[in-house]
Amino acid sequence: MSHAAPRDRDWGVLAVILAAIGITVVVMVMKGQVHDLGTAGSLFSILGLHVGVIVYVVARHLARRVRRARLLSLRREDRRNKDHLAGMINLCRSLALGARASGPNSPEALSAMRHIAHHMVTVKALHAYLFTEAGRQAAEDVSDLALSSVSRQACALADISAMLCNLVMLENETLDIDGDALIGRRMREAGAADPGTE
Repeated sequence: MSHAAPRDRDWGVLAVILAAIGITVVVMVMKGQVHDLGTAGSLFSILGLHVGVIVYVVARHLARRVRRARLLSLRREDRRNKDHLAGMINLCRSLALGARASGPNSPEALSAMRHIAHHMVTVKALHAYLFTEAGRQAAEDVSDLALSSVSRQACALADISAMLCNLVMLENETLDIDGDALIGRRMREAGAADPGTE
């Protein structure tokens, strides 16, 4: 069922209730049964259930609007995070290429490994949800290689090559912004995981 169908049904119910209230009030006034504040109060207390339904329909509509706004905000956040992630991956690739060009055991290579290790910790902490399972493993491998090089104060050409392979892989192992995984995540966060049940 589309999202528009429940909204149309809600507004249809609201229109029917308002029409019923209006017709009831007009008929009661014309018959002379509502002639002062006391009888008007009695009439509206009888119509209290209808008014409660109106309040419910309006509140539900407002809740849907808030959820839609939250979903759009979360999508923009995912887009921003994915752009940031792409920038971090490209930076790490540039650092790894520089390390390979300067020689694996040079001070520049070790400095590059320290920066890669730092950036990969940030990537894993903030953006791991944007990776596929293979992407998360590749990020872990890059991080391990960089940290290993830093801890032993030396890096091998094979480590740099493996790191570059994993960084290339990372570019292709990110989730689509409008794919099922991220849409489901955003809907859970917005409290709208199953709007059809409303």
